[in-house]
Amino acid sequence: MFFVAPHAKESMTREEKKRNQLLTSTLSFLLSNTYIFSAKSNSYVAFDSWHPCLTGYIRFDIRTNVHDGTLAYIDDRGKFDFFYLKLIEGKPRLLFNLGNDRQALNVNMKINDDKWHTILIKRNGQTTILSIDNGLAQNSTITHSEDLYFGGAIYNEYQASPFYFGGIPAVLERPSSGNLSSFDVYMQPRFRGQLRNLVYKNCTNSRLIQPDPIDISDGVSLIPNQHCSSSICGVGICLINDNTYKCLCDETYYEGNNCQYERQTNELTFHGKQYLKYDLINIISSLSEIITFEFKTNHYDGLLFQLIDSNIYIRLKNGQLLIEYRFNNSWYESSTKNLYLIDNQWHYVQIKRKYGQITILIDQYYLDFENDIKVDHLFNFTQLLIGGNNDLNLEKFYGCLKDITIIFNENLTIDFNQSLTNFYEYNLIQNLNCKALINPIQFLTSSSFISFDLPNFSQQMNISFRFETYSSNCILLYSQSNQDFLGFDLIDGFFFLTFNINKKRQRQELFQQRFNDGESHYIQLELRTYQIGLELNVMIDYRQNTRISIRSSSSKINLHTLTIGGVNPSIRWLPTNYFSGIMHRGLIGCFSDLEINNELINLEKYINYTNNNNKIVPKSGPCSTILSTKHQCLCEHNGECRVNNGGIWSCDCSKTGYTGRQCEQIAYHLDLSQIQTFEFNTNIQWSEHISDVSFRLQ
Repeated sequence: MFFVAPHAKESMTREEKKRNQLLTSTLSFLLSNTYIFSAKSNSYVAFDSWHPCLTGYIRFDIRTNVHDGTLAYIDDRGKFDFFYLKLIEGKPRLLFNLGNDRQALNVNMKINDDKWHTILIKRNGQTTILSIDNGLAQNSTITHSEDLYFGGAIYNEYQASPFYFGGIPAVLERPSSGNLSSFDVYMQPRFRGQLRNLVYKNCTNSRLIQPDPIDISDGVSLIPNQHCSSSICGVGICLINDNTYKCLCDETYYEGNNCQYERQTNELTFHGKQYLKYDLINIISSLSEIITFEFKTNHYDGLLFQLIDSNIYIRLKNGQLLIEYRFNNSWYESSTKNLYLIDNQWHYVQIKRKYGQITILIDQYYLDFENDIKVDHLFNFTQLLIGGNNDLNLEKFYGCLKDITIIFNENLTIDFNQSLTNFYEYNLIQNLNCKALINPIQFLTSSSFISFDLPNFSQQMNISFRFETYSSNCILLYSQSNQDFLGFDLIDGFFFLTFNINKKRQRQELFQQRFNDGESHYIQLELRTYQIGLELNVMIDYRQNTRISIRSSSSKINLHTLTIGGVNPSIRWLPTNYFSGIMHRGLIGCFSDLEINNELINLEKYINYTNNNNKIVPKSGPCSTILSTKHQCLCEHNGECRVNNGGIWSCDCSKTGYTGRQCEQIAYHLDLSQIQTFEFNTNIQWSEHISDVSFRLQ
């Protein structure tokens, strides 16, 4: 039950009319009201539950002149966890319990001066903050309990009572009811004063919300809001002042008096080729750091940050976040486990080093790493590299980063979003907003492929891409017209270029090493035509370079269709010197980052237009051969586990002197110095198709 204050616009005396008015009022009307608490024996307002997880907060305004009283209370329905905010001699005090760690926060500021004050309760991983008037006075504490989640032991487990303001229902004040996690609340007087502008930040919603009142008791009256409407603040939240309103645009992409202007963001887009360097003005010596940022990606590997001189690396490896650091001339690492971060969605990360302990907060997951040693020594910092470095052996980041902040020694904050003046760019095109990320392509069977028409080119063509596979023999890509052909493939893991033009056939093995190791490899081809012929320059992994010149009476090459990963059955012929092609050995693995003449190609849009004869089509999305189902091949005698043509893991014994399913049998040897011919009857019916015949010479 409730009544309308005498100074409200309309005065009613009958409780039934008042309740009908409450039920028929618009939601925006209720959410923007000012609630007046009389401190009667059963006065309170109950709102929807607050679900803070590890990064949520609640803020509201109060006005009072009393010394003591219950401001707000919520618990996990009588189990363990609770938050209880009260006034003690005019000063706010927060009692709370998470798991088995009961704690208290006091703020040394009186707020019972009959003026409006804003109260903020905020969670930030282990840290809980109680702040008054936007930080004018505040206090914080760290929770060391293993259970940091309010309302449950894990992120997805949540049970909580309504959030009560001004007091709790009288039925809960009976100790025998057993429905309270903290009995301190019923020992405190009820609140007398005013409440307005209640706002939640829940972990279940990316936007701020104004919670619904679900129960308004006797002794609580309303002052209807005359200023706010449902549309006046756009996507923001309307907060009321005494004579006007203010729009709260936090947690949105908008700003302005009415949240009407799109907020300029500093989202950086990386395509695996560029990075940023930030020079610190002075050397910073630090015993503790807090690094926060948000990222999104669809690639499993890449360097996010490198902090110099202490050489701290933060990177993605096999889809998990990895922190590497050097201590006493040894390298140590801490890594997340079993978190799905490669989903092209924004993820919030906070990495903290304090008291020798390293902790990571990712979204709503808290990870505490236990090390044999404490990393409590002094780190020195002079530079920050973002998105990569000049080490060609370390894969650069592909994705987007934003809201990068580092706090040194808890008192020096560098906000990289405010100023980019100290940034040095290395092939980075800055964008205010994260550009759409193009998904890698995963080829699941050797019969799948992608084909599309190539644009016309006159004097030169540049093609670059990444691949990763365990297949020994496979097609990477090829292009052809009536007479001309260009193709890349792997044979026994070695990289081959096939190039046929003007009836001249050429096939060459490049780089003298195997590339079917499941790692990501970068290929770049530059093709230029001259009056006397053509020149090809092929580079792999930014290191090895091969240049091929072909003298020809014609300097033109006609390449019409590009096929990736397999044999396109609509193409009736392939040259006999393109071995993986004529054996129909398609790629089983990943293909990504295709650029033609410096234009990034989205292969996903060609999947639906490719005729794969009802075979399994390539899959668009995050891709890694390392995370594929790799059976334990149990290869003996240094045999290697490889993917065969059917996508099955098997032992490759070609580098050993053994054979058999697991390289367990000694291979027979023939001494050709003693005989000139040798006949072997296999009793096998040979088909007209090409079959695999392999042997080794020494």
